[in-house]
Amino acid sequence: MAGRFAAGGAGGRGTRMSLTGLDLWTSFWRGSMKLLMVSVGQGRYAVSADAVARILDPELEPELRRAVQEGQAAVEGQPVRIVDLHRLAGETRTGTGVFLLVRLGSARTLLPVDQAEAIREVAPSAIAPLPPFIFAGEKRLFRGVFDDGERARLLLDEEALR
Repeated sequence: MAGRFAAGGAGGRGTRMSLTGLDLWTSFWRGSMKLLMVSVGQGRYAVSADAVARILDPELEPELRRAVQEGQAAVEGQPVRIVDLHRLAGETRTGTGVFLLVRLGSARTLLPVDQAEAIREVAPSAIAPLPPFIFAGEKRLFRGVFDDGERARLLLDEEALR
């Protein structure tokens, strides 16, 4: 989620608070997050819908399928890193699926997924943080888990995709 919260004050003049960034303000005001539900093999995940700039179909752009092995693709003439969730999760690719172009500031990442299912609003209080020993590493790819009504889903951390 992009945005920044700042609070400060000058002696005796009260406290000034600033909440910048449309994504952060919208989630704060709505009291919920818009999440895109996706599947990768048997795994169920979610990513902030506001971070997904485009959904690309490899049937229309066949060079994307070949690029997964290389770890990088060209989108709109610019190189974009690919994060292969299938490999990271130990899952087998089941068909062509789609590619999510995730933007965070100027950074762009492609995520191949088997299916982009739906966008749902989820209350932040429904998302449990993961204990530090789960998916431990330099950059944790997941920041929480929640129940989507059928089963647990892991929430991807867009910051780790940079």
